[in-house]
Amino acid sequence: MCVSPDELDFLRDELPPRCYCNPPYSRKAEFVKRACEESKKGKLIVMLLPADFTPAWFLDAYFNCKASIVIVAGKRVHGKGALFPSMLLVFNGRQEVHIVKYSELFDFLRRYLSQH
Repeated sequence: MCVSPDELDFLRDELPPRCYCNPPYSRKAEFVKRACEESKKGKLIVMLLPADFTPAWFLDAYFNCKASIVIVAGKRVHGKGALFPSMLLVFNGRQEVHIVKYSELFDFLRRYLSQH
C-alpha cells in the first residue's frame, strides 16, 4: 500500500510534494508509471520495490524518468518471508546508484533526502 501524510490513493489522488509508496508488487508497472509522471511535475517519490533490473518498469524508471536507485544490502527489507532483495527507487531526476547496508539505510535516507 501507499503511505502518505493523508493516506492518499497513489494512483488517483493529487500527491504531496514528497511521498513514499510501497506498491502492491502485482501492480508495480502502473505505480512506477504514476511516480514517473509525478516526478516530472517536480515531486519527490520514494518507492520500495524488489531489486530486479530487467523488467520494462525498471528500465523506464531509470532511463526515462532518471530515478535514482538505492540497493539495500545485507537484509531483505520485507523481513523473514521475503524471497528477494529490495531496492528503493527515488524519483528525483538524478539517476544515481547507491548500495547501502540495511543497518545504515535510515541514516543514509535522512541525509540523502534532505538534499532534495
